[in-house]
Order: sequence, then structure tokens, then C-alpha cells
Amino acid sequence: MRKRFLSMLLALCLTLTLVPQAFAVSDSGSNDSLQTAQPVSLGDSISGKISPKGDVDFYSFQLTQSGKVTLDMKAYMEYYSLLLYDSSGERIWYDDYNQWTESVGFRNDTYHLFLEKGTYYLQVKGSVWKDGDSNYSGKYAVNTAFTSANATESEPNNSVDQANPVLLGDTIRGVVAQNDDYDFFQFSLTESGRVSLDITAYMEYYSLLLYDADGKRIWYDDYNQWTESVGFRNDTYHLFLEKGTYYLQVKGSVWKDGDSSYPGTYEIETAFDPANATEAEPNNSMDQANPVTLGEPIRGVIAQNGDYDWFQFAQTASNVLSIDVTAYLEYYSLLIYDTSGSLIWYDDYNQWTESSGYRTDAYQVDLEPGTYYLQVKGSVWKNGDSSYPGTYTLTLHAGEAVVPVTGVTLNKTSLTLAEGAQAALTASVQPSNATNAAVTWRSSNTKVATVSSKGAVTAVAPGSATITVTTEDGNYTAKCTVTVQDTTVPSQNPFWDVSASAYYYDAVLWAVEEEITSGTSDTTFSPNASCTRAQAVTFLWRAAGSPKPETRTMPFTDVPAGSYYYDAVLWAVENGITKGTINTRFSPNDTCTRAQIVAFLWRSEKSPAAGSRNPFADVKSTAYYADAVLWAVENDITKGTTNTTFSPNADCTRAQIVTFLWRCKK
Repeated sequence: MRKRFLSMLLALCLTLTLVPQAFAVSDSGSNDSLQTAQPVSLGDSISGKISPKGDVDFYSFQLTQSGKVTLDMKAYMEYYSLLLYDSSGERIWYDDYNQWTESVGFRNDTYHLFLEKGTYYLQVKGSVWKDGDSNYSGKYAVNTAFTSANATESEPNNSVDQANPVLLGDTIRGVVAQNDDYDFFQFSLTESGRVSLDITAYMEYYSLLLYDADGKRIWYDDYNQWTESVGFRNDTYHLFLEKGTYYLQVKGSVWKDGDSSYPGTYEIETAFDPANATEAEPNNSMDQANPVTLGEPIRGVIAQNGDYDWFQFAQTASNVLSIDVTAYLEYYSLLIYDTSGSLIWYDDYNQWTESSGYRTDAYQVDLEPGTYYLQVKGSVWKNGDSSYPGTYTLTLHAGEAVVPVTGVTLNKTSLTLAEGAQAALTASVQPSNATNAAVTWRSSNTKVATVSSKGAVTAVAPGSATITVTTEDGNYTAKCTVTVQDTTVPSQNPFWDVSASAYYYDAVLWAVEEEITSGTSDTTFSPNASCTRAQAVTFLWRAAGSPKPETRTMPFTDVPAGSYYYDAVLWAVENGITKGTINTRFSPNDTCTRAQIVAFLWRSEKSPAAGSRNPFADVKSTAYYADAVLWAVENDITKGTTNTTFSPNADCTRAQIVTFLWRCKK
């Protein structure tokens, strides 16, 4: 203990030598007003005395940049008050009714004040109320400090006409100051699209508000309270906007119209994704409707400010109008009007699938020849306001009634073949009278089994492959697992719960042979059990040959020395495979997700270039695992949970993890 204490003392002394020198400042005795305020520098330690009763002490300090002023106050007075004034002498902050603890004869408080650059005056007095006389005398000491906010904002920017111009893609760092400060920022869009705001706010409450070029508020989010345990709050917003100029307001408040009464700092990462829209704004009414040609795709944006989109088209014959829609809106509605403005058809209350973030629909409407108007809006009810922004694509087709495909099945869901053998798969499209019954065939691993355009399967080499048939209409799928047996070498499978027809059969045998795992018992592998982060990293480490880590310094407090996964975690950190769930925690017992294991694998391969095709709607381009998933798809390591979903947040099973490893390493 003595040795540890001496080491800490030495470290403290070394630290102090690196800190700019602070000075002890004593009360001059003649600093009883703003005009005679005693100058101090932040970092100084102030000592003073309120004596006799009625005495007050003023100190002045200057800030060359915005940031946090810390006052550590120790008062040997029965009551004390602190007050802060700006350069004009206006009081901008106070704290009073501070009574000492009688048993110790003093009181200690720490204050954090967020201020813009400028000159300020600190008043100390012995009083109960902010405006009360200084009726209590005694000594006090104030330790001062300053922490720069490293702000990018330029004050003043407290109104729309003072707004700081920013480019989307920039990171904004600002301060909401003690004296009811607001911050305004201006940005312009040359085309419609999605503006993303990722904000980290170190304020007890914060609000964001967005205004258009006319100063009209078109969006807000408020009552955002920080998490007290961490002292900040993080939120991400996606705003869909038309081209134009906009103003973003940041303030420390509870309500959208409340005063900015909660000071602090914040950081906003901005981004913009163009919608590549083909619609031409404004088209918010029938008389502004965009003319469209049947068969040509329309790409549009329902903007944040209650936007509607109108399109005009002509029906030349009495037949069916087909409408194909993909909507990236939480809710959307379609409405068709005739030239008199009468509503003749609508469909609404169309909610997206939250996991994928979009919805796809196909409509058929019987129409007589004539001119019609199609309205698109983000709403729940046919006459509701357009309150759900987002993007969409739609195509109008004229023709006979189309019978859409509703599904597809295969005559077999599994096949076990010897090398060189063949088998025929037959696809049945539902309904039997579907207009477009065409299908395509694909093998997940052509080194194991191939499939012809007619569904003929040929076994190539030992292993497992999945044959998938997909309908052209609707992208419905059906799958058959093909296991090709090695006729020359008998398999050694110790696990009763690993079937020879299972997709993971060869992967499990390989993992056992490579001593990556020995199962959950001598006779069970538990393929459907969830895999922990510790297990996943250990499997990966063993697959790499169980290399000895170069360092023995463990950054994570939840990885105990002597645990089976200790060296595996050290190796993974050394090789940039994981940084843990936070800086000091690895969370070994948390379930490993599909996104995490694919990211681990990708990083273990030195993060090779990713593929360009992303088939999954639930894998955003900005996700930390996006490149890893594209690489895994390109290299046949995964095909996702469906044709259009990867399910990144789903638990990864033991079978899935050894299969991913096997496909990656073979």
C-alpha cells in the first residue's frame, strides 16, 4: 500500500509540472463594485473575506473562447451567494440560500458555468437571497478552472439572420451558454434528399428545431433528457427535405417554445443522402401535378413540412392500371382523382416493415379512358395530413389484369447425393395461373453442387450447398439443402444432434477436426444454441492456430485472468478484430450477433475490399458492419436470413458461427 501511495504521489507531482501555473489571488479589499472588480485569470485560486457585514467582493475574468468555467467554492459563512454578470452588468446567473454545515463550520459547492467568450464579473456575498443584503460575514476560497469547448460555431448566432453557414458533412461543436443562448445554423440543399443529424448533447435537456427559408418552423424534437449516469444524450435524426435553404436551432430547453435554460455543450455530425428524385417541385396540388408517362419509374420525396406529391397521367383505353410501389415511409397513402377533383380510388394505412424500413405493394385499378391525378402522401388516413416523411419509387403500367405470384415451393427441401450423382428439382409457382411464372435457380456453392436453369442438380464435391429458386415476380424463394457425401472417406460425426443433411454438417466436422470446438458434450454440439462473444472470439482464435498474444495487458475489466478466452481476446484486440463494447468492457457473456461475427471475420482477414452489391434492406451503408456483410456475400460466407434481409441484430447460433468460419477458411 505504501509503495502504491508513493507511486500515485509521484505521478501527481509529474502531472502538476505539466499544468500551466496557477496563482493564489487574495481579496484586495477594494473590490466592492463592478467598476472596482479585481481581475483574475481562470486557473487562479481566490481567497477572500466578507467583512464587515454588508461587504461584497467582485472579480472580473475574460474568456477568449467559449467553454466551461468551473468554480469550486468553500465558504466559512453561515450563508453565501454567488452571482455572475456579463460585460454590460446584467446578471446572467446566481446561486443563493447556501447554508453551511454547522457541525464543520463551512460549506463546499462546485459549479459548472457554460459561457461564450467575453468579460464577466463574479460577485461573492454573505446573504440568503440573490438580492438580499450581505448580512453574513466570513472567509471563502474559490478554485477556478476553464475547459475549452473547441467550438466550431461563431458567436453571435442567436437568431436566423445571424446563423452560421455549415456544409452537410461537417461536424458542428457548440455551446449553449448560461445567459439563454440559442445557436442557429444555416445549410442549403441543391436537391431533395435525407439530412442526417447525429447529436451528442451534454445538457440536462436539449431541443432541436428546423425552419425553412421563410422562418417557418417545419420540425422539432424536444424534451430530450440526458442519461444521468453518463452525463450526455445521443440521438440520430433523419430529415427528408426538398431543395432550399434551412435553419437549424439548438437550445437547452424542455419544451419546443421554452427558454434555453439548460446550458452545456453539444456535437452534431451532419450528413446528406440525395434522393435522386425525378419529381419536380413544387407539385403540392393538382394544378402543379407533374406529367408522367406510363411505364416510367417515378422517384419522389415526401418532405418534412407536410409535403404532398401530385402526378398527372392519361389512360388511353378501358383497362387495368397497375401501380408498383416501394415506400420508405412509416406510413403512406395513394389517392386517384379525376379532372373534376373527385376522389375515385385510394389506398391508405400502409405501414412499413420496421425491421427493413420499407414497404412494397402492387395495386390494380380499373379505369376508363381519360386524364387522372395520382396523389402520394405520408399519412395514415386518406384525408390525413402528410406527417410521415421519406422517399418512394412507383411505376404506373397500363394493360390487362395481372395475376401476381404469391409464392413458390420445391418438390424436395433436402437432398443427399454421392459425388457425380444428379437429381431433379421441380418448382411450383402459386397461383398456377400467375401471369409471370418464370423462375431462376442458384447454388450457394458451385464447388459442391451446381444447378441448371431447369432445376437439374449435379453433385460436384463433398460438402453442403443450398439450391434456391426465385420467382421473377415478387422475388419469392424456396430452398433445398444439398449434402454431397465423400464416398471415399467415411465421416466421423460424434454428435447425435448434427444431421448429415444439415447445412452445417461439414462445418461442424471441420471445426472438430481443427480443434476449434469439441461440442457442448461428447455427443452433442447444440447447433441452435446462441453463441457468446467469448465463444465466438475463441473459435476465431483457434481457427487462426491459437497464436500467443504479444502483450499481456488486458484493456477489459470483465475479462478475468485465467479464463478460457483470455488469450483469444488479447489476440483479437492486437489484430484490430474487436475494441470491446466500450473502452473498458468486452461483455464476454453477451450473445454474439450476426453483425458482430461477420465483422470479426472480415477484420481477421485484414478488412478486404467489399463487394458492390447489397441485397439486404436492413444493412444500411453507414453501419459499422456494412462492408463486412458485402464482403461475406461476395465470398459466399452468408446469404442472409432471406433474399432481402441479413438480420444483423439477431443472435448468432453455434451452427451459424462454425459455418461462417468454415466458409471463410476453406
